[in-house]
Amino acid sequence: MLKQLLCILFIVNIFPVEKELSNLAVHFIDVGQGDSVLIETPNNKIILIDGGPPESGHIVTDYLKKQGISSIDLLVNTHPHIDHIGGLKNVIKHIPIKQLIHSGQPHTTTTYRQYIKLLIEKKIPMQVVKEGDYISIDPLLDIDILNGYEKGNTHNEAALVLHITYNEKRFLLMSDVEHKQEKDMLEGKPLRSDIIKIGHHGSKTSSSHSFLQAVNPDVAFITYDVENDYGHPAKKVIDRLQHVNTNIYSTATFGHVQVVTDGKRYVIMPEKNPIQNILSSLN
Repeated sequence: MLKQLLCILFIVNIFPVEKELSNLAVHFIDVGQGDSVLIETPNNKIILIDGGPPESGHIVTDYLKKQGISSIDLLVNTHPHIDHIGGLKNVIKHIPIKQLIHSGQPHTTTTYRQYIKLLIEKKIPMQVVKEGDYISIDPLLDIDILNGYEKGNTHNEAALVLHITYNEKRFLLMSDVEHKQEKDMLEGKPLRSDIIKIGHHGSKTSSSHSFLQAVNPDVAFITYDVENDYGHPAKKVIDRLQHVNTNIYSTATFGHVQVVTDGKRYVIMPEKNPIQNILSSLN
């Protein structure tokens, strides 16, 4: 049952959800065991953060096209692990990308070399960002980089963390960072966020109790595959989230999930209804 992460459908302060100029839409794309997040800004700028594993590349590309997206203003690669960059090769081949930002930490894998080669072939401008940098893409959004590459860090430790503020609502996207980076972030700017993407797919190496208390999220998203070999999500992470009264959504249970906000209220729209799936399996 833990693997399914079942929770009651939770919608906050429902308001018209048509994509309007004043709305921010954040999509947690179901790529299995990996990460991919699509952001449509209030001024209609498109940001894609990671692209899942290689086998999910077509899922991300098809999802973008179904949203009516014909180009990406900013591609964010949080770190070079295969479950974050593998699917980007398909995206880069089929959808024009105006700019890429990344941590600057290289990798030795064939997947990474092919990915970099494709970026160069497509002549996509690449920029390294670090902790403390600010992403200026939409004047209605504040996007801060809370973690980046430092010498000696592992790829997970060096992953980019984004904190997005739109009016009264805040999103914290934790990539795969671990306890040490969480501790460092606690010493910086206030972390309180309405919505958090949990670090490292719910691994026990992330999401300490003190960190979750500081963030105090209303909603947590966990991206993973039910059949994963890593034990994600860890029971202790689920217990900590429940202790701080956080509603939990997982792509493994709900599929693609979209959050739309006008900066004051938000609505959560999952692709799948897990209760309906359970009832169907009992028949």
